[in-house]
Amino acid sequence: MTARLTLLFLLFSAPAWAEPLFFWQQTSVRYRLNLKWTLYGELQPRWRRDFKDEQALGARVALFRDLSQSVKLGIGYGKLPTFLPRRTDENRIYQQVDWAGKAEIWQFSGRFRMEERWIERVRGVILRTRFRTSMNWMPSDLGAYVSQELFLNLNHRERQTVRGFDQYRMSMGPRYEANSWTLEAGYVGQRARSFSRHSHWNHGILLNVGLSF
Repeated sequence: MTARLTLLFLLFSAPAWAEPLFFWQQTSVRYRLNLKWTLYGELQPRWRRDFKDEQALGARVALFRDLSQSVKLGIGYGKLPTFLPRRTDENRIYQQVDWAGKAEIWQFSGRFRMEERWIERVRGVILRTRFRTSMNWMPSDLGAYVSQELFLNLNHRERQTVRGFDQYRMSMGPRYEANSWTLEAGYVGQRARSFSRHSHWNHGILLNVGLSF
């Protein structure tokens, strides 16, 4: 069933494959301070046009507190300068709730994030929510993952954002787990809405490296 749905998705989005691929690489680090508190850091360079142009360089830091074995609450800061078509700086503050569960060889997780965004040359703050769900199939150290995320803008900013749907992102591929690190590599698709209210698919390759201490 999953294979059929994936094939249908690729067929319907086939015209967009003529566009150059983009590439995102993310390295994240989690450092547990004690039984309740965890520090988090992330670095994410992004390239466009088949790796020819650097699009952005995102960096995030956050502090999380365990509310239970499966629920975490966090607050963080992110900086995301973009370089195309010209450099534009963006600063973000975000609040986040993470949930995770497991059933035999299946791992499930969800994330809700509230973002307050300040973008260079845009007046005021942009409010955005993000809802992500992920599922891992891990019969051994090597398995597979699938993830999706919905972005919704809560307000309108002239020439920048429209209230409502902002973008939808999905990714799938193989996943490897070791004692203190994970590796995910696969396809990522993004349907983004422009200020003209039209949306389009972009396709790329994603490489995630996660470290835990």
